[in-house]
Amino acid sequence: MISDDRVTRFHEGQVWENSAGYYVRVMQIENGQAVLRKGADGSGRITRRPWDGISLRWGLVGDPTAPEEYPVGQDSEGKGG
Repeated sequence: MISDDRVTRFHEGQVWENSAGYYVRVMQIENGQAVLRKGADGSGRITRRPWDGISLRWGLVGDPTAPEEYPVGQDSEGKGG
């Protein structure tokens, strides 16, 4: 089971589904902000959010520490943006 910290804050390599239904990949954390790129593969435009700025309407769909539980983005492109 994945730790609570991994679903309440952004972590590098994770893929989240935002409130609009698009996937975003966490590219890195810098200066207290998460650098996100649209698309499960991280090929879309860059956006930034506070490191702990996860909305209740966002959902974790891919995490490299738990690929069996959250597989999106580990070997697929998913929804683009």
